[in-house]
Amino acid sequence: MDLRSKKIGFIGAGNMARAIMGALVESKTLHFQNILVSDAQKEALDQVRDIWAIASAPNNAELFNQCDVIVLAVKPQVMPQVLEELAEKALREDGRRRLVVSVAAGVSIAAITKILHRGLKEDAVANLPVVRVMPNTPALVGSGMSAIAGGALAKDDDLEFVQALLRPCGMVLIVDEKEMDAVTAVSGSGPAYVFFLAEVMMEAALSLNLSPEKAKTLVLATVEGAARLLNEGDKTPEQLRRQVTSPGGTTQAAMEVLEARGVRQAFVEAIRAASNRSMELGK
Repeated sequence: MDLRSKKIGFIGAGNMARAIMGALVESKTLHFQNILVSDAQKEALDQVRDIWAIASAPNNAELFNQCDVIVLAVKPQVMPQVLEELAEKALREDGRRRLVVSVAAGVSIAAITKILHRGLKEDAVANLPVVRVMPNTPALVGSGMSAIAGGALAKDDDLEFVQALLRPCGMVLIVDEKEMDAVTAVSGSGPAYVFFLAEVMMEAALSLNLSPEKAKTLVLATVEGAARLLNEGDKTPEQLRRQVTSPGGTTQAAMEVLEARGVRQAFVEAIRAASNRSMELGK
């Protein structure tokens, strides 16, 4: 698929959909006229129109019929209702091939196709492949991490197309769908773990009588610098941690408290809980 020759429809105009739409338009990967959006909330549609001049469709079925690629950017709990609407009202047996891209956490390709392919002839089913995506919120600033997995009907060209679609948002990694719950827990929810750490560090800084402005500057620069060291250096996280933890020093004193309080195991359990919740959402 040629990205510039296709019309992309977004069902849902929430944060993640807006991040992808904004990245596509602002990077000039796609012209705003190549994008269409639908959402139950008029305010969300107004925001997309006002910022990027992206037009909205009157309903999901009309968007489906007008577009070559449909991005399902709705909450997992809403997905069955949206799919049922498309299955009942969208005119899909017109010979056109459409690629369906889902960014809903936990919703499997099998669950999507069970509804979307219902009652279709074999050739129509073949013209409606599904690719599942797990992005994350740093896509809002072009530093996201998106993992993609294709269904049985998705071709290599489809995966390449989705990679091109998401590249303006940051890095893209192809994974097996069976890995998606782990991906959701690690990178999909991952920014929240970093934000939580920054939040706690700022609270601690304030408790040590630093001003809010100084606390923010110190914490954000530290998080950003540590991330750059991880990304640009050749050392593992463990090696970098040991490098800064001098025996008998201040960092060792801090690390001893974290280990004694079971922070390491708590984080492992938290990420496992996120993975388990992703599996639950897919049932």
